[in-house]
Amino acid sequence: PSAAAAERLRVLRGAARVYTDVFRSPDSSPPEHFEGRNPCWGDGKAQHCLPAFYLLGVYQAGVLDLYSRLEAHPSVAKLARSSRVAHSFYSQVHPTWSEYLRALAPAVGEASAGRLIGEASPVTFHFVWVHQEKFNTAYVEAMGGFWRECNGRSAAAKLALPHRECMRRRMPEA
Repeated sequence: PSAAAAERLRVLRGAARVYTDVFRSPDSSPPEHFEGRNPCWGDGKAQHCLPAFYLLGVYQAGVLDLYSRLEAHPSVAKLARSSRVAHSFYSQVHPTWSEYLRALAPAVGEASAGRLIGEASPVTFHFVWVHQEKFNTAYVEAMGGFWRECNGRSAAAKLALPHRECMRRRMPEA
């Protein structure tokens, strides 16, 4: 195989170790390439689609308002307000691939009609650290140690050096 194919296989194997449920079933595993406007695939019996676009945000940043304005366009799927956030894979603490695909199932018809499926989550950046922990265990362990060390100081030490400054001073050690 070419170097690019070998690298792709290495990346997929790494992803499969972290998100085992995504690659467990050939029916629900996304293919390498997609056709059409939305990433959809299936075997005729079960059809799956992923969002064509994501609005990633933080609390009070207007993500849902922006989505409601986008879905006013006839090319964008109109989803129930609750489903825009409920199926956000990356803002779940313990996401499962099958639950995500199941939550997106009502949008498959919209995708078949040529409309774009979107996902809007006002909490994505809030929960990103949950997923980063899987990839950056050493960093999380170091930061946890720093936090415990800074938090375990006496009241006088905390008054003399605020927690934030204590953590900042230890960051170069990571």
